[in-house]
Amino acid sequence: MLAPAKDNLTFEVLAWTPGTKGAVTGEVFQMILPERPTQDELTAYFNEVKGKVSGKMVLMGKPAVIPVNFNPQNKRIDDETLKRRLDPNAAPPQFTPPPQPTPKPNQLTGLQIAEQIDKFLLDSGVPRPHQRRGARTRTNSGVQ
Repeated sequence: MLAPAKDNLTFEVLAWTPGTKGAVTGEVFQMILPERPTQDELTAYFNEVKGKVSGKMVLMGKPAVIPVNFNPQNKRIDDETLKRRLDPNAAPPQFTPPPQPTPKPNQLTGLQIAEQIDKFLLDSGVPRPHQRRGARTRTNSGVQ
């Protein structure tokens, strides 16, 4: 690919939501917060994007990168791998949890960040918060 590709972004509703008067369209702003911010870092970010979110649909976070694999998926595990997995005398695989990141001094909690995002977006003219499977999506469709 040599240039950006344009595509439609479609949201499908899983449960009841209030209706709209036709299709909802609008400009989009992608809000990517600083990682594990302090209060000063979050306030600076909000001041930087304050004028960019008003009247827009705000998408939170970085998009997921889904790799493309053109090779067909294996339909069968080879015999050697299967023997190793099903060997009753084999030692179970050891799981080591990843280390937790060391918190920065004055780092905000997830709840503090979420509350401040809600307040910032409401104060900036993005009136309707919607949650879907734990992910925050906000639209400014003009529907109350």
